[in-house]
Amino acid sequence: MSGHVEEFVNEPNSIGIWLSMGLTTVSLIVICYFGSLYYMASSSDTVRGREAVGGIGAELSELRAYEGEMATTLKWVDKEKGVVQIPIDVAMDLVVKSYQK
Repeated sequence: MSGHVEEFVNEPNSIGIWLSMGLTTVSLIVICYFGSLYYMASSSDTVRGREAVGGIGAELSELRAYEGEMATTLKWVDKEKGVVQIPIDVAMDLVVKSYQK
């Protein structure tokens, strides 16, 4: 009979297991909830104090237009020194031709 009692003593505590599973589940739910609140607060309409639609989008469009113009325009940078701005395609062709000679 004493062997039978020892079997029950060595059995895991089912109440402790269910309690730890419940606490783990509640903890994960709380972490996910506050994590989603933090994410929503950090990804608001402003990016570094500027409105995402009006501020950065307009500046980016202006920058791309300027860079496109600079990459495709032929003009004098300094006429006295003979410095010319040429399109990238033309510059690449000139480099290839100079190496072919």
